[in-house]
Amino acid sequence: MGKIPKIFVCGFKGIGKSSLIQKVVFNEDSSHQSQYDETSEDIYAVTIETDKDKYMIVDCAGLQDNKVELPRHYLQLADGFLFVYSPTDVKSFHVVDLLKKDLDKYQDRKDFPAIAILSLYTGITPPTDLTDAQAWAQREKIRHFEANIENRTALSEPFAYLASRISQPVAKPSFPLGAGNKKISIGGKQQ
Repeated sequence: MGKIPKIFVCGFKGIGKSSLIQKVVFNEDSSHQSQYDETSEDIYAVTIETDKDKYMIVDCAGLQDNKVELPRHYLQLADGFLFVYSPTDVKSFHVVDLLKKDLDKYQDRKDFPAIAILSLYTGITPPTDLTDAQAWAQREKIRHFEANIENRTALSEPFAYLASRISQPVAKPSFPLGAGNKKISIGGKQQ
């Protein structure tokens, strides 16, 4: 069996990353729970509709104000990142920005599959002006989605997009292997 790609879901603590995943994976609505249970790390095995491949979704612990850095093993294990932030918490967007910078600093690929989701709840109106977030996404070369956490269809689109980016083969550099077809002599024999 081949390697199962891993999507890491990261962001500030308490903004609904687990609720978002549970809605996509199980169609459960846990967004209105009165008590917040802190996640240490959960893993879900899912099949994403667009390409019928299996993926592991890793629900990462929420990051704190004082420690906004991806654990190094995430960078080695992840095939893609989904950064989540809330329209009601400016710090959560700041954390996503720092996570993206951290990813860029330690990844060899500048086009590493990553997206950002503005996670909305019913009753919470998004900021009327999302130009700052959209300008940031364009500058960082990251796809930006707005999705209501209670709408499973809307939440599926970012996961499908990220899965399609992960399943794309990495472009191999094209460079000449030598000038013309020179024959090389190995051990006295021409090849």
